[in-house]
Amino acid sequence: MRDSGVPREEVFIVTEVFIVTKFYPARADPAAEAERSLRRLGVDQLDLYIIHWPQGGATWAWPGMEAARQRGYARSIGVSNFSVEDSTR
Repeated sequence: MRDSGVPREEVFIVTEVFIVTKFYPARADPAAEAERSLRRLGVDQLDLYIIHWPQGGATWAWPGMEAARQRGYARSIGVSNFSVEDSTR
């Protein structure tokens, strides 16, 4: 993003919680993953931070995603590809 020349206000940036906890347990912190994404993208804030699929339900990551929002890493948080049942586990 930083090298594109496109003004930040013209781009809506979405990224997802990278589920690697099975292989990289130290990377199980969604807030830390959001911060890592900000550094990689060269931006100060994500517009939307999501859990992309219901592997294990949303509840395992939700507190960390709320922390990411509270720290200013993301304006909004949410889920994608979840049924109502998935989102209540």
